[in-house]
Amino acid sequence: MDGEVNTVQTGSGSNKKILIIVGVVAAIIIIAVIAFVLLRSPSEDTGASSSSSSSSSSGSTAATTEGPTEIYLKYKGEFDATTSFDGYVAVVRKYGSAAQVAAIAESEALSSDLKATVFSLAKTLAPSTSELDVDNIKETVSGSSATLIIDTKDGTMKGTITLVKEGGTWKLQEDSWANA
Repeated sequence: MDGEVNTVQTGSGSNKKILIIVGVVAAIIIIAVIAFVLLRSPSEDTGASSSSSSSSSSGSTAATTEGPTEIYLKYKGEFDATTSFDGYVAVVRKYGSAAQVAAIAESEALSSDLKATVFSLAKTLAPSTSELDVDNIKETVSGSSATLIIDTKDGTMKGTITLVKEGGTWKLQEDSWANA
């Protein structure tokens, strides 16, 4: 009996659970990589790096007179309307900083299942625009960076959003939400 190993083979339900766990772990790793890229490269996003953000040039169509709050709310509205990973990528390319665009480009090589997991996590980690207390956004601008503090209407979540100015346009650097 000592040292004896019993192997129990189960049906496809067990395999599905393993695939789900692997997918969630992979998505967490991807989110960690994106966060690492965003945290390590703020000096690259000072506006002088507009050449490195050529893949996000479609976002430069926004008027330069729009402030960080207006840009973020446009981003949130378009993100809320997305229904697929490809739609998510398009929104990040339009509104994301060069670092975010680079990070999302790496995730495009993922399998369809992992893309779906990443998209699902991105949609569930932050409240929708309709849940935000948009009348009480605290905006702080310091040079080419801006921070928004946003609460949900019901007060259960608080967001800290960081934007950077690239090529004269505010771009989303980080969108972080936590329980209040």
